[in-house]
Amino acid sequence: MGKRSSYPRAPRDLYPTPRRGAEPLFQFLRRDRVRTFAEFCAGPSPDKYQLVQHLEAAGFRAVYAGDIATGRDALTLTRADLNGADAIVTNPPTKHEWENPKGSTTHLLCDLIQHGLDLGVPAWLLIAHDFVTSLKATPYLKYCPDIVVIPRMKWFPGSKSGAMDSFSWFKFDPAYRLGTTVVHHRDASLTSVSTCQCCGRPFEPVRSSARFCSDRCRQRAHRAHQEDAAGVTMP
Repeated sequence: MGKRSSYPRAPRDLYPTPRRGAEPLFQFLRRDRVRTFAEFCAGPSPDKYQLVQHLEAAGFRAVYAGDIATGRDALTLTRADLNGADAIVTNPPTKHEWENPKGSTTHLLCDLIQHGLDLGVPAWLLIAHDFVTSLKATPYLKYCPDIVVIPRMKWFPGSKSGAMDSFSWFKFDPAYRLGTTVVHHRDASLTSVSTCQCCGRPFEPVRSSARFCSDRCRQRAHRAHQEDAAGVTMP
């Protein structure tokens, strides 16, 4: 799982998600009014659908769960296969079997992110946090409004300590194009984030009805409204 680990790589990157790794995500799914989800890298038995079980225990409902090991390659799924899911939630593999397990290439992860975007459904993927610093991430971060940091996990049975690498939930939303990402610490309570109707940047509103991030944007919007109403450009 980690680049600095001496443990052998698990086949198909099968590292079941502990519940404490899923819990930080729950409040964000509720914020987004997600009720149903699709897990397209669910894993085979005996660890089949462990993430699905955590999510369903928290009140979300799986409308699709599959894995390449059971004959359903995530990269071949269509929008219809997701059965109307509100979101994709998955702990995906990051590398094809032919990729160097200790190398920096993550072709499979990038393929899965792109396929999720092509399906047109918001997707939450559990990824090593340093992916955000990678050049490979650049084309996808403009679609990433949220990163939710999780506690360090024990991915290997029998290990005495947590992983040396940090992991986070990355949200990729095909409808999001602002290119600004909010990183949420795992111990922080969820704050409301709105988008300024003038400059388009995300901000935390003091009042739920706030539409602008600053007085400057509020004044600019008011000026633009006056110009539109008058049908002229004000000096």
